Amino acid sequence: MSVPGKRSTDRINVLNIVLMLVSAVLAFLSPFYLFLVAYAVLGPLHYLTEISWLHDRQYYTGRKYDYLFLVFVAILNSLGLFVHRDITQVLANVVWIAFIGSMVFATTKQFAWRAAVVLMAVALTYLVPITLTTIVITMLLLTLLHVFVFTGFFIAFGALKSKSVSGYISLGVFFIIAILLLWYQPMPSSGLADEFVIRHYGKFFGDLNIWLLRTLGFSAYAQDPFEFSSGAVAVMRFIAFAYLYHYLNWFSKTKIIRWHEVSKVRMATVVFCWLAAAVLYVIDYDLGFKALFFLSALHVVLEFPLDVRTVRYRNSALKTPEAKKASSRKPGPVTECQIWTLTPHETGHLFFCHP
Repeated sequence: MSVPGKRSTDRINVLNIVLMLVSAVLAFLSPFYLFLVAYAVLGPLHYLTEISWLHDRQYYTGRKYDYLFLVFVAILNSLGLFVHRDITQVLANVVWIAFIGSMVFATTKQFAWRAAVVLMAVALTYLVPITLTTIVITMLLLTLLHVFVFTGFFIAFGALKSKSVSGYISLGVFFIIAILLLWYQPMPSSGLADEFVIRHYGKFFGDLNIWLLRTLGFSAYAQDPFEFSSGAVAVMRFIAFAYLYHYLNWFSKTKIIRWHEVSKVRMATVVFCWLAAAVLYVIDYDLGFKALFFLSALHVVLEFPLDVRTVRYRNSALKTPEAKKASSRKPGPVTECQIWTLTPHETGHLFFCHP
């Protein structure tokens, strides 16, 4: 696989800086509607194309059928939409079992290690009391940690690895925008949430806003994600920015990631499912959300092993030559070159590749 040069990397970094700025402006002007539209239109296409892309790379797991465990977890987590809250609280721990399990799926094929870590994860989640905090943290793992923290993480290590000035600038722009959206809090002239927003956003995402309002100290006793306050508006602007840029970042790297290089039948299936999802959202937003919730959770959970491998190989890449020689080993099923050319969310990773 060819590795783009510095000019190509700089062009992609500049493009992503522009996409960050556009996302920030739109999020500032109309955060609730921007989120709902981006989630319904760009979200399903992102899920479908990323799952297809991961499938061709064996989901970055050590064994061929490891991904079935993650699919099972996504199914269980999706049951939370259709069962009472007590079961939903229990299912929150299942996501963490999947995340910890992905650490061994991505790093070893030895059954003993795999079984030991998964059993340890089960025991840990059993010992940790189920509270609103643990549920919200799980929600963060499936939402903001995925679309904002991991994206920022990839940008940071990509910039460090490539030593690209434009990469460092894009990293700075990414976090400066997030900080400004949270701490620069001018109020709009009128409310941002109408009946449509309250009915559809609050039902599925409201708890996330309330938790952020309390955690960030904007409203210690927040109960309403739609309260007309500067803090509530700032939190929603930040969430809308994180989601929209996450989607645009993925599609901006189509030629690098090459998720479009699939058979005509698969591409037609992806397009058909995407259009069908859009129709469902148009008919009834709640229906579209429920129908696509499994796909949304699935694409996050299936990416866990890639996240683990990314951290592992970046840590290796940042070692000194002496440390690399001391810890040298046979390459695993995914080489550093593959990681640096295929990781989906980076902006500065494109031209540094170990043979």
